Amino acid sequence: MDKRYFYETEGFSLLLDFEGDSLTRISFGMGKGLPRLPDGLSRDFLEAYFHGEEETPFPKAGLTGTTFELDVWRSLLKIPRGHLMTYASFAEMAFGSRKYARSVGQALGKNSLAILYPCHRVVASDLSLGGYAFGTDIKKALLLREGVLFKGDKVVPGEGTFLP
Repeated sequence: MDKRYFYETEGFSLLLDFEGDSLTRISFGMGKGLPRLPDGLSRDFLEAYFHGEEETPFPKAGLTGTTFELDVWRSLLKIPRGHLMTYASFAEMAFGSRKYARSVGQALGKNSLAILYPCHRVVASDLSLGGYAFGTDIKKALLLREGVLFKGDKVVPGEGTFLP
């Protein structure tokens, strides 16, 4: 990490790490006191995401992980804003078998670029949130921001909410 910035929007504070011009990590609830994220592609993407607009071109991402993890994270890009998949259905979509659900969950927990690679859009089969590296309160807040409905701590499926 050679550059570190702070980004804040209503309800969310983010710490962003960069290597050169590649975004390498997004962390929630941190970063106050650091320089604010300057204008540019990563800021444009975050502004669009948090304001519910069409997302702008994807920032340059410095994503590192195992081949399996990279495959999992890239497959997240197939889940549109406001849609969800269960861990099992995501594993089936990405790898052809639901038996990879646990491994998928572990890979999602290592995602260093939350929001860009939207692991918050994967939930448990019982419609609970499952896990989230930054806590389920943040996962729920992101999903609410995308228009997903909840009853308590469980997702309320609506028309088009869940992908097959």
